[in-house]
Amino acid sequence: MERLYHGTTEESCRSILANGFSHDAVVWTCSDPDMMYFYDQGMVAKEFDLTPGKARERCFELALQSAFTTAAITNSLSQNLFVLEVQVPDYLTNIILPDQSTGLWDGFDVCVPTTALNRLPFNVYAAMDCYSPRLAILSLSVLAHNEYLPIVRLTRLEQDVIAEMNESAIEPFLTTVNDFFSQFRPTQLYHGIHVGQIPNMDDPAKRIRSLERQGDMGR
Repeated sequence: MERLYHGTTEESCRSILANGFSHDAVVWTCSDPDMMYFYDQGMVAKEFDLTPGKARERCFELALQSAFTTAAITNSLSQNLFVLEVQVPDYLTNIILPDQSTGLWDGFDVCVPTTALNRLPFNVYAAMDCYSPRLAILSLSVLAHNEYLPIVRLTRLEQDVIAEMNESAIEPFLTTVNDFFSQFRPTQLYHGIHVGQIPNMDDPAKRIRSLERQGDMGR
């Protein structure tokens, strides 16, 4: 069994639950719309010499960092981020491919055809109050500084602000965000569901309160 982790926005999570992993638009210009991109727990464990438990925590951390960036690029209005955990059975692990969309591979990014994902069960985790639209310009500045900013519509003011941001201004922000997600533990909202099973996702905060009352919280 291979565990894969994908971080995303609330808007995208709702769409996946209702309509499946297939999508027309992509966040990154190098991405394939017929693929979904993940962090592979086994590969993360090998890359960073971690136990399975620590590798899983690291995958959540990486997925939340990715979700934070996605929220900034897509101009998400939600303060919540989400992680999808997909368990791929051993007999289907051939669907897991190295993510070489940028021409490079870091050893633990993978991609899976969306048609295959739509047949697999997955878990949904919520990270409440982990994003603010007010931080978007800083996140976009990090991407621009690393020459990795995709094509997005920016106002002239945003372009000017990004152009003036330097490493000394960006580094404290990036360090703070990464440290925050290294300590944050998202809450499981749904377990073992399939696409289409939850056409209208519950309000995450209400769902968490309901699970707390039932004593059915998981991670």
